[in-house]
Amino acid sequence: MAPIELLSHFVLQGCSAGALATYAWTDQVMDYVRMRNPGITYWALPDSAFYVDYKSLRNGQYDYKDQMKALYEVANDERSFP
Repeated sequence: MAPIELLSHFVLQGCSAGALATYAWTDQVMDYVRMRNPGITYWALPDSAFYVDYKSLRNGQYDYKDQMKALYEVANDERSFP
């Protein structure tokens, strides 16, 4: 695999749960890639993400929306790790 600095195009792709990760993390990955190569063309390609809010077997609640909200908050947190 070529170093990011030598690439002309970059595609972040995920399928199913990976599609959800593509949606959640594309901005952070793009910032990192463009920091290393400002002229790169960047695409994000989430594929086949379909999720149903069903009653959880763990707690009997419809908690998918809350879990996705928590993921969104983590993915968009502005704090850096130590």
